[in-house]
Amino acid sequence: MRTAGIIAEYNPFHNGHRYQIEMLRRQGFEQIVIALSGNFVQRGEPAIYDKWTRTRAALLNGADLVVEIPIRAVLSSAQGFATGAVAVLEQLGVVDTLCFGSESGDLSLLQRAASLLRQPQMQYALQSRLKTGATYAALLQQAVQSVDNELAGVLSDPNDTLGVEYLNALYKMHSNMQPYALHRHHVGHHDLALQDGFAAAAFIRSLIYAHTSYAVLVPESAAPLYEAAQPARLEHAGSAILWKMRQMRKDDFARLTGLSEGLQNRLYAAARQAGTLETFYMLCKTKRYTMARLKRLTLQAVLPLPDLASPYIRVLGFSARGERLLKSVKHNARLPVVTSYRGAVHRGPAARAYYEQTAACTDFYTLCTAHPCPCGLEMRQSVVKI
Repeated sequence: MRTAGIIAEYNPFHNGHRYQIEMLRRQGFEQIVIALSGNFVQRGEPAIYDKWTRTRAALLNGADLVVEIPIRAVLSSAQGFATGAVAVLEQLGVVDTLCFGSESGDLSLLQRAASLLRQPQMQYALQSRLKTGATYAALLQQAVQSVDNELAGVLSDPNDTLGVEYLNALYKMHSNMQPYALHRHHVGHHDLALQDGFAAAAFIRSLIYAHTSYAVLVPESAAPLYEAAQPARLEHAGSAILWKMRQMRKDDFARLTGLSEGLQNRLYAAARQAGTLETFYMLCKTKRYTMARLKRLTLQAVLPLPDLASPYIRVLGFSARGERLLKSVKHNARLPVVTSYRGAVHRGPAARAYYEQTAACTDFYTLCTAHPCPCGLEMRQSVVKI
């Protein structure tokens, strides 16, 4: 059976995501696996809804099996996110095709861009530009433009840029998964508008936060799930974040992943001066440090992130068809498969410790909602079955 893997945040799951799954079914994929960001997303914020709510929405709309991307990968750069997410699908041992949304829909063009970025001269060109103060994305586009103007245009679109990172991750892992670029229709990644019942996730989040109707933009089965859940915002935990960072020394900031030289001093000073998260970000932001990067560093600073790579594959949910697929996963996976805390405990001390650190991150996530629930949500929540 043909099995497609999708890397997603579903922040939240909307009509465009359902369309992608439907298109894959039409292309003959009998089984669809989702590698999902957990309670935090790569832009350095809590997901608008918890991972179980987003898992259920996906399963109700065509997904068969949902597994979690490790949180360290989620709170990494685009390269780190792509590597961690692709690794999860690779480790399952059952996914034959990696499918991703693409503004261009031109796989050969994306493969050319990926190949170019692997060349030593391109890496040298990037390194030589790092001191200019521009962001990595801007430097990447400039370096590629100096060699191939057509490929530079591809790197101006966020999904195509991430697609290139997926392709390079497949290459570095010597993966047998075949890439499939699904052309994105209707609206762009950052469009704050709607078209024919489709809208970007950022626009839908703005409607949810403004308590404005969004029901036509999400599947009918997802709307009640969202109404019953609490939307999360980082600002709800702003004081707790600043309190934690005010206790940190410069050396503590210096140990954060992906930190540029000298940024620890800026973070340290801003944490001790700012009275709100917004002020903290404004004190830290420069042309070189994007807001998403600063937010990822902030979460790295305050969350008890696991120090080791995930010792298991965490299953968040499955459908009836996914339950049959899960049996194949358990037979073929390169890591143990875990659906609960009890299952992690049985895998030994490392798996137990990893699960408990993930649980502590979930406890922090609940502080990002208007009405935080008691600790232990990760332990209490069962795997989602549809």
